[in-house]
Amino acid sequence: MSLMSRVLQRQQKLSEPQTRRLRVDRNLLVPMRDGVDLLADRWAPRDGGDGLPTALIRSPYGRSGLYGTLMARPLAERGYQVLIQSARGSFGSGGVMDPLRQEREDGLDTLDWVVKEPWFGEALVLYGASYMGMVQWAVADSLPAQVKAMIPVVTESALTRSSCAPTAGRWRCRSNGAPWSPPRSGRSGCCG
Repeated sequence: MSLMSRVLQRQQKLSEPQTRRLRVDRNLLVPMRDGVDLLADRWAPRDGGDGLPTALIRSPYGRSGLYGTLMARPLAERGYQVLIQSARGSFGSGGVMDPLRQEREDGLDTLDWVVKEPWFGEALVLYGASYMGMVQWAVADSLPAQVKAMIPVVTESALTRSSCAPTAGRWRCRSNGAPWSPPRSGRSGCCG
């Protein structure tokens, strides 16, 4: 991954990383209040990762491949732990995806779990674009003191639970009054 790391650094005009040696703890089980487990991957510097600030990304789009490489790697190389969690019903996480309807409870349960983990430091940042930004707004009024920042990118804070609904087997979403349908991918749908 060193080549990809260097390409990302150049393309995104990032500072020199503290390390390119990372570890990824995959398929961590994060328990929800209803007994469902959501899966998460934790990226951190191979040496000295415990106690670093943590960036939390909650996603219906997956945890590995491009998402891990493009979102977690640059942060982990520059002194963060990164926890990428698959939303309910997506990419191995338990339960059934019902966009926007379970994100508040699942988000609050995830925050509660993270701050109790032995590797957690004292600072947490919520990060992500599109749906990954909307899940931040879902918990924004009940953040624990350890959350120092929210970074919702290319998202909307005014979506309501009625904004997304299944129509003819596909999720139909409305944003600013305009209909939008996610592409068919053979995986759990989402709106974002």
